[in-house]
Amino acid sequence: MTLTKNELEVMTVLWLAKKDLTHTEIAELSVNPSWKPSTIHTLLNGLLKKGAIKVENIKLSGKIFGRTFVSIITKEEYIASQAETALVN
Repeated sequence: MTLTKNELEVMTVLWLAKKDLTHTEIAELSVNPSWKPSTIHTLLNGLLKKGAIKVENIKLSGKIFGRTFVSIITKEEYIASQAETALVN
């Protein structure tokens, strides 16, 4: 699995948090606070399709309910997979 720079940033936020987060919490904790909500949704959907994250729960965020996300793979597993890919190529 290869992640884009922005996907890796989202994963880093999830890895550091060590708990499930809403898209709003991910935006607040990210290095790039200028991301629009639509950008975060796009990144999260891409990570879901790649199998890097999963929906963990539904949580009340303000006045609306939102999904929370958690990483499926650890940072160490991702780094190891990248090392294996580099050796094969």
